[in-house]
Amino acid sequence: MSTEIVVISDVEELEREYRADWERLHAATPHANFFQSLDWFGVRSRHQLEGDSGFRTYVVRDGAEVTGIVPTVIKESDSKLGLTRKLKFPDECWCSFYGPVSADPEKTLSAVSDFIWKNNEDNLDVIDFALLPGYRDGQQPDVVRRTMGGQNAHEFSQVATLHLEDDWEAYWESRRKVQKNRRRNVERCERRLAELGEITWKRHRTGNGESAPEWEMFDQCVELAGMSWQDGLIDGNTLHHESVHGFIRDVHEAASKAGGLDMSVLYLDGKPQAFVYGYHYLGYVDLMRVGYNPELAKLAPGNALWTRLIADSFERGDRILDFGPSCLDYKKFWISEIEDSFIVTQYASTPKGQSLRLAQKVRGKKDVLFTEKDTNERSKRLAAENKKSDTPNQTLSR
Repeated sequence: MSTEIVVISDVEELEREYRADWERLHAATPHANFFQSLDWFGVRSRHQLEGDSGFRTYVVRDGAEVTGIVPTVIKESDSKLGLTRKLKFPDECWCSFYGPVSADPEKTLSAVSDFIWKNNEDNLDVIDFALLPGYRDGQQPDVVRRTMGGQNAHEFSQVATLHLEDDWEAYWESRRKVQKNRRRNVERCERRLAELGEITWKRHRTGNGESAPEWEMFDQCVELAGMSWQDGLIDGNTLHHESVHGFIRDVHEAASKAGGLDMSVLYLDGKPQAFVYGYHYLGYVDLMRVGYNPELAKLAPGNALWTRLIADSFERGDRILDFGPSCLDYKKFWISEIEDSFIVTQYASTPKGQSLRLAQKVRGKKDVLFTEKDTNERSKRLAAENKKSDTPNQTLSR
């Protein structure tokens, strides 16, 4: 059976011709999340973010059957070698994991990579596929192992996840073994918070007939994001940042309609104090952004939110809560695993492409996103420095 690859540049054509195939393959994709949906990509492809130079979706056919889909974006940037054209996944690091939409994502990615370099009609200098999950028990994907030989392929980030097993009572009891003093502190903060007023909590998840966007809750999340220490982050990837706020509002609406929205807000006497904003897909919940009112920092309102959210996820039958990369020291109390994501970088055989490869080799693994060194306190310190400095530090966090 021959393999054919079709390149689509128009999202409306994808919607019209391939939505059914996309949704079928999405449901069969290992480690699938909402960010791999056509609903996410449809909004992403209609927004011009920094460096965007066009979108390409590679549709893989084996005979008459569509077996894989790889959505991508072309990014342009200036370098010492002139304008560089790089092909990436369209994730913008909003999520922890990304990859082909396919029951066999590694085979699909290899076929698409070979096709690109055989044709290279977009005059690409680099392919940079980051955030690949370990599809088989967290191990390096085959595509990473095969690329180790002469290209740049390695671990990219470490992601905090909670695999929901047993029930809430068993989970909460297990936290004593993780950090007994931390659990006591969480309970103490809850009691002290309750002394200030009535604690209420609301979680809004679309799906199963629910599609309301709940704009008031969304605006509360955005407002808290602007109040929290993460306001000092300079990556432009926080809910309230002007460069992405319109984009996130459009994704919010699309996720609501698609049944993929998940957001929570903790209130004290009716006033929002902490939030978690994210998306869900088949029991996999991306807890994409979090924040809280810094005036209550000593009482850690986020802890009161986490206990309610996790207990509710057990009740709902969720499979995995993805707490994201960075600040792993803070997250270890809540999670069950730290999973690796991987990156594969391939260079064109042109003089520019090979010069870029050599330059990257000299720099080493500088494109690693997060490790255990990226602590919660370090992220807060850098964010605070960014507010005071005209030369901001580059840092990301959930």
